[in-house]
Amino acid sequence: MKNRIIEIIKEFKEVADWTISKLSISKNELYLIIDKTEAERVVKSDKYTVVLYVDKVVNDKKMRGMSYQTFTADLSEEEIRKLIGDAVFAASLALNPHYELEENTQINIEYQACDEFVFENPTKAISEIKYQILKGIDREDGVKMASAEVFITCSKSEFHTSRGLSHSTKKTRIMLEMVMLTGENGNEVESSLIRNERYLEILNIPNLIEEYAEHARNSLEAKLPESGKFDVIFTGEALSEFFNYYIVQCSGSSAYYKTSKFVIE
Repeated sequence: MKNRIIEIIKEFKEVADWTISKLSISKNELYLIIDKTEAERVVKSDKYTVVLYVDKVVNDKKMRGMSYQTFTADLSEEEIRKLIGDAVFAASLALNPHYELEENTQINIEYQACDEFVFENPTKAISEIKYQILKGIDREDGVKMASAEVFITCSKSEFHTSRGLSHSTKKTRIMLEMVMLTGENGNEVESSLIRNERYLEILNIPNLIEEYAEHARNSLEAKLPESGKFDVIFTGEALSEFFNYYIVQCSGSSAYYKTSKFVIE
């Protein structure tokens, strides 16, 4: 598909530069009710985003216009050709002072955003998660699972330019949502957890179930405290939520849009 798009772009002599981004996403989904599998499915998709650059001389000044189009793998060559033609026309109308794309350079940036086992074996990974969930629940006295949902998303992004620059990145994300119940005879309470991680090891399902099962059991005995002033300790998710306000205020977007309440001195 990528090569097909490039060949069609070359038909348009007005195009001075181009970039192509490909995003491939595979989603494995598992839905559990009590200890039974209600549904399991896999969804895959590929999306291409093409950015086209058109150069023109206006009043003896070299100008450059840019426009983009998004393609899916099921488009015909004629459909792709029409969309590229529309983008070329749009780029010729949106002119700015000329600038160049970066030449091919060696990219040495490294960051870990992919669990290789999950990326290569998403079906095995989701089976392992199911096994850990059921095993973990069996260990907890007086607690049962009402439902659980598991989503494994594996994505690969590729980036190519007319100047020879090429780069690819892989990412994984595991989302677990689970509801546990404890109590009986109309006095039931639930404990819900939602967790997102990139690595199965960091997700640590046995510890999660143990922690939230204890929350459920404690809820049966919880009573409203007497009013007064007390020391409060924030841990885990509560601590993370507490700092969200400061993270937003310190973000680059808040500074750019002048919405931050913080002032640099």
